[in-house]
Amino acid sequence: MCALAFAPHAAAQCNTRMTELQFVKDGLQRAASEGDLVTAQDYADRVRRLLDQLSTAAVRCDCPPARDKFSAAAAAARRAAEQEQRRDLRTAVADTRTLFDEAYEAFKNCRASTEK
Repeated sequence: MCALAFAPHAAAQCNTRMTELQFVKDGLQRAASEGDLVTAQDYADRVRRLLDQLSTAAVRCDCPPARDKFSAAAAAARRAAEQEQRRDLRTAVADTRTLFDEAYEAFKNCRASTEK
């Protein structure tokens, strides 16, 4: 009974995160295309904070696969923000994007399973 009571709340938690997912996509695009290194680092750090939030949300959503992928993507975004060369930052952003895409798919799968 308790699990059933939690299920609608978990689904609501999962549904409220679509905005953050879009912000991450936009931030990754901006970090990759920004010409100024400091500004690109700032975008990467913003993405890292959002990915940390999404990892926490995945815990509340009871979705360990997404949590793990969002955490890995946050670590990659942290590496991107710490890069001192533009080329290295872009490479780290590309790694972040790959991990984010995997996390996003895992998150969608969890959302789909909670909506059933």
